[in-house]
Amino acid sequence: MALSLKKLFGSKQEPTPQGLRVAGTTATGDIVVSQNVNWKMIGITEAGQANGDITAYRAGFTSCFHRVRHSQELDQQLQDQMKQRLNSEKIAMEGDLSAEQGKQENTQQKLDIAKHQVATLRLKLDEAQHGMVNREKTVRLNFLIGVTIVALLTIYLFIFYSSTAYSAFFRDFDVGESLNIAMFDGNAVVDAFRSSFFEGCFCLFMPVIFLALGYVAHGFSIMSKGFERYLKTILLYLITFAFDFLLAYKISKAFYDTDVVISFVPLPPYSIKLAFSQEDFWIVIFCGFVSYVIWGLAFSFVMNCYDRLTNNKYEIEGIRRDLDDAQSVVDNIQKELSTINQKIAQLKADIKKKENELLTHVRYDYALIEKVLADHYQGWAAFFAMAERDTKPLKEVYEQELDAVHKWMNKE
Repeated sequence: MALSLKKLFGSKQEPTPQGLRVAGTTATGDIVVSQNVNWKMIGITEAGQANGDITAYRAGFTSCFHRVRHSQELDQQLQDQMKQRLNSEKIAMEGDLSAEQGKQENTQQKLDIAKHQVATLRLKLDEAQHGMVNREKTVRLNFLIGVTIVALLTIYLFIFYSSTAYSAFFRDFDVGESLNIAMFDGNAVVDAFRSSFFEGCFCLFMPVIFLALGYVAHGFSIMSKGFERYLKTILLYLITFAFDFLLAYKISKAFYDTDVVISFVPLPPYSIKLAFSQEDFWIVIFCGFVSYVIWGLAFSFVMNCYDRLTNNKYEIEGIRRDLDDAQSVVDNIQKELSTINQKIAQLKADIKKKENELLTHVRYDYALIEKVLADHYQGWAAFFAMAERDTKPLKEVYEQELDAVHKWMNKE
């Protein structure tokens, strides 16, 4: 039968300092405190006298426990030592509590500052997302003017490059035709389709090539950085200039060949050197390439105005990064504060426990009690081993009785 100890004994206390050993009582019942009592031998003797009876072990366990406990109750030196130790532990805990409360106050201040920063960034982000930033009249006006210029330049480049493509590759010039017809022929695409579907597609999509080159140049200016950005942009402009050079050369050559036919004097063969001296050549170059460069710059300007006017995306992305960093700081401080609060709660509970233990009249050395009971069990187990008997039933009883002792220690 397991012990019912909760109602019998006083409060739980911490172990006494090393060296003190409470033996219990002598065979005559006198209570003694000694370091020389061998509870293992006592357990062997009891087991032999009871011939290993389990019921006798329960009675022996109870007797051993009562004797040791009662000895500690009467040992005034033990009681004073344990009281002094408990008071020292309580003072140390109070010092730790004061330090943790100081950390708690400082950490709470840091948390308030971090939360204020998060709130400020969230307000700033909300204003940016609702277009409250960079929506000045000047920006709107620049955007509208830029869109108008880009739209008109797009129409101009479409007419120019479709006409020059048709004139350079497919048109047969008659005597007396002017350069204006070669560069700005409103029927160029229609005449090309009448001649051939593929000729029409070629003239129709030729302007798209130049517009695409301008669009890509804008993309490089955003995605690339440093020297790479300038290198890529210059390369695109060189490609565009090569296209314009080819168109201007072929158109100016066509006009030159017409002049050769009607000339009364021999003319030298057309060459690049000769092209550089021709007015028609440079007119085509400047009407095309220069307009293309202006279109690319105007397109980049419009896109920048659009970003500032509608999305403020770069500013919003920057605010979001700052907000994420600030929120991460808040989360880390909250975790730190939670750990401090747990330590403070635990210290307060431990201090309260020490105060209750100091108010009790009787204190026990639990570690010594458990050691005595373990030695007593080892004695019985040694007898069972010598008698070649199974110790499993004995161990089960020991664990049951020890569990009752633990409940008493923990005041359950």
